[in-house]
Amino acid sequence: MRENYDEVAWYARGNNLSDNEPGHLTGWTRPSGGIATVAKGSWRLWFKSRLSESHQHADLTHVSIRYRDDWLAVDPGTGTYNGPLEIRNSFRTSGAHNGLRVGDAHILTPHRAFRWLGQPRSADTATFTAEGLTVLFAAHDAFVTEHDTRVARAVVVSRSGIVCIDWLERSADSTLTVALAPQITLEGTTVRLSDATEIVAFGLSAAEVNAGSTCPFRGWYSPTYGRWEPAQWLTVRNTAKQTTAWGFYEHGSALPVCERGAWTVGSVRFSVDFRSKGVELSILVGGVEHLMNARMYSS
Repeated sequence: MRENYDEVAWYARGNNLSDNEPGHLTGWTRPSGGIATVAKGSWRLWFKSRLSESHQHADLTHVSIRYRDDWLAVDPGTGTYNGPLEIRNSFRTSGAHNGLRVGDAHILTPHRAFRWLGQPRSADTATFTAEGLTVLFAAHDAFVTEHDTRVARAVVVSRSGIVCIDWLERSADSTLTVALAPQITLEGTTVRLSDATEIVAFGLSAAEVNAGSTCPFRGWYSPTYGRWEPAQWLTVRNTAKQTTAWGFYEHGSALPVCERGAWTVGSVRFSVDFRSKGVELSILVGGVEHLMNARMYSS
């Protein structure tokens, strides 16, 4: 089956990050392709924190999310290698992946059918677990040249849901894409799964929805090379914001709250500090501060 389908799951190891002791920094995670995975309750997450040296897409800080037996947010796939360049680029550029872009810029600029322009630097950290939450963190500098700002993302996984929190080094217009799996639909804040189960979407109620659009080519899912089918792509445009968040939760769950640039998830508070050599995530648990440092530059 694996030879027929281009799922992101094939590039990550098994359940290498799960429940750990509270307040515990786990070991460094370096699965194949720069992807880490977390499983907690009915949720499973894949997080892309580093670019590979070849066969890459412009997908730094992309996440894929699965709930029970359904994919929710996905990598939309390959599409084509040698077909129309518009279709090729629509599947491999940042606008097809579940990350934050500054303005409408891309993490990498496509060059011909297989090459890229740009060499962004990125960094990730050890994984942190506390109060039933597992936290992954990464940052990159892909938009510094054009927009003079770095991007950081914390992904917080609990048994009730997953939230992605993005920070920019300074306030700027930004664009978020969330590509949904073909069987998943969003209406307002309600996500309907293949078995009619409903969960809550957070931070996506203002999204523009595209499915099966050919001009421009948006809203598709490619299960394998040379095939694609309509699927909802959500686009959220933010004006002059420094931090945003989005995610999925089970009904009845407490949703994240933002105050003065810091986010509270459950009883845990998250904030960032952009430093000269990297980006530092502060996690406040029960009055005790824990720091996760994504070191991007050696000097």
